[in-house]
Amino acid sequence: MSNQPAPQFELLRAAYAAFNARDIDAALALMTPDVAWPRAFKGGFVQGPEEVRAYWTEQWSEIDPHVIPVAFHQEGPDHILVDVHQIVRDMAGSVIADEHVQHYFTIDRGLIRIMEVCNQAIRSHSPESQGHDSCSFCGKSPNEYAAIFKKAGVGICNHCLTLTNEIVTSENFKRPNSDDSHACSFCSKRQMNGVSLVAGPHVFICNECCKNFYNSFITKNNE
Repeated sequence: MSNQPAPQFELLRAAYAAFNARDIDAALALMTPDVAWPRAFKGGFVQGPEEVRAYWTEQWSEIDPHVIPVAFHQEGPDHILVDVHQIVRDMAGSVIADEHVQHYFTIDRGLIRIMEVCNQAIRSHSPESQGHDSCSFCGKSPNEYAAIFKKAGVGICNHCLTLTNEIVTSENFKRPNSDDSHACSFCSKRQMNGVSLVAGPHVFICNECCKNFYNSFITKNNE
């Protein structure tokens, strides 16, 4: 990280501050008219400031995310990789995710044009190289979670399962538009089969598998 922050670093610091303050107008002022922004946990991207506004408004009605930039890495004149400490709470204030991820930004004429999310664990270890007991969503190893649910060569830990359950059971959860090019990594169902998908870095889980796994987890804990 440079001792003299580049203008792009200050741009991104301002964007993170605006996001955490829920100041949508301030954040959108830092983006290009054709900005592309990822729909975290839901898959795909939204494009343009008004779609970003709608997505964030929906997201903040379901979960309470807070993102803290830890380090900035210049990866070419127009690309910045940011190490981020991400804390996500449910609407009751309980922490449902506390993790480190990476955000990859494309900058165009001093504004944010594209943002992409990379999970550090997944980025460092491809699905093929991960241990069979690692979570396919966050990359956590067995000593970092209480339970994991596995099927078809993929797994989801109790932390990620709790977060996805909060999303799919929210009254504001909407089935995202999709060309049905993605399928649930656990049961292979697509949206054309009547399910909704929540996206991880390389995997997807449908609302039906999420519900079944979560109910099993709750039942096991109550035994």
